Amino acid sequence: SVALMQDGVVTHEENARHGLTHSQTVLPMVQHALECAGLRAADIEIFACTVGPGSFTGVRIGVTTVKALAHATGARALGVDALEALA
Repeated sequence: SVALMQDGVVTHEENARHGLTHSQTVLPMVQHALECAGLRAADIEIFACTVGPGSFTGVRIGVTTVKALAHATGARALGVDALEALA
């Protein structure tokens, strides 16, 4: 899943479940979400991802992607508990 949030309100959300790995789907989903919102990665102040519970590989890919996007844009990176995000 990928989502954009502004002022505490989710403004865009995408979910995918089609058998491809996280490494194949997450960046195209991020790009699509940004395009739909008329934003660029550099416009994002904070990138966040869940840090578990979840599959080790999925969490690892999410954390690495968020850290890379934050590093490339100068934004902050934030880890979120998956169960809190669902709540």
